[in-house]
Amino acid sequence: MAQVMKYYNYSIKGEGFAILTKLENGYLLDNRGINVNVAFTSYTYEDYSALDRAPSIENLLESIIDNDPLVELYNCKSQRKIKNDLSKINKLVKQNFKKCVQLK
Repeated sequence: MAQVMKYYNYSIKGEGFAILTKLENGYLLDNRGINVNVAFTSYTYEDYSALDRAPSIENLLESIIDNDPLVELYNCKSQRKIKNDLSKINKLVKQNFKKCVQLK
């Protein structure tokens, strides 16, 4: 499934991690499996991966810096076969996501 999003101005860093892939027109391809309930925390990929254990629910909730970071989110589920073909995904972007479902 290809999920494409646009979100507010946050940095996407993290070499070697499943970070977002940049697409046309400022959109990003999700490589983790997020949904409309995603929140951004103060943890970087590097910080989180260096933890000995996952943070408690309380610590995780306290680390939220934006509980509504997405501007748009599209599910291109019917386009599974193009998941790793960025040229085809960028074509969906240019066609205003005609074959996708807008989740936000």
